[in-house]
Amino acid sequence: MQTGAAAASGDRTAFAAIYDRYANRLHDSASACCATAMPQRTASKTVLTAAAKLTQLRDADKLRPWLYSIARNEALRHQESAARGTTEHASRTSNDRSRTRNPGRTK
Repeated sequence: MQTGAAAASGDRTAFAAIYDRYANRLHDSASACCATAMPQRTASKTVLTAAAKLTQLRDADKLRPWLYSIARNEALRHQESAARGTTEHASRTSNDRSRTRNPGRTK
């Protein structure tokens, strides 16, 4: 794929073409992958990550699967982060409630 090679060499127009071609598809992929992944954020982070790591793409013909793997990883990372945040929040809320009921009690 000529566009991938051109973008890897620093061609901004080529990278813009990659964005135009794949942004909506990455958004849809993130939506399908993980219910808690924010698809717009995932697609944006995918593009930013790809821009930063494009020189690491060894085979320009593998651009599409490479982008989708980045998107999947971003979506899963967001899902894991959301799950941790929910668990941490629930734990803090539970601890706060027990302190309210038993102000002298510590865990």
